[in-house]
Amino acid sequence: MPISRVPISLANLVGANLAGANLVGANLVDANLADANLAGANLVGAYLAGANLAGAKWRDGITITSAPVQIYGLGYVVTILDAHMQIGCELHSFDEWDAFGDARISEMDCLKARRFWRDHKTGLMAICRSRPQKQLPPPPSNGDRTDEAESPAVSMNPPTAEGE
Repeated sequence: MPISRVPISLANLVGANLAGANLVGANLVDANLADANLAGANLVGAYLAGANLAGAKWRDGITITSAPVQIYGLGYVVTILDAHMQIGCELHSFDEWDAFGDARISEMDCLKARRFWRDHKTGLMAICRSRPQKQLPPPPSNGDRTDEAESPAVSMNPPTAEGE
């Protein structure tokens, strides 16, 4: 059964290696993903309300503190994290992306990348700048438990019947 069909809300996935996992449409409500490895995980349609992402890792040791934004259908898969954006296989800070000129973008994937960046830079950078810049405390260590009210959590509004 694909993981997207497994009922995993409230799951304790602390430290789980979910690199490359297909989590499309997964219900991760209140799941504990602290210190999980989510590098390359497909989170399209995943519902992360209340999920604890404290210490969860993306690629290159980048720590996630809020649910990533993933965008498909532009020619490259775009993943926007707290302070980094990955387009295709290229992962850089928001400031680095914003400063890249045509020559640097062309090095990534020639003319295709340059056209993509010319067409989508403004919109993607606007999304990056709109991301919350909250810093979550590290997860408890040595098996210490934290009261749920004190646990870092991501709060996302569930979709409505109208698809909002």
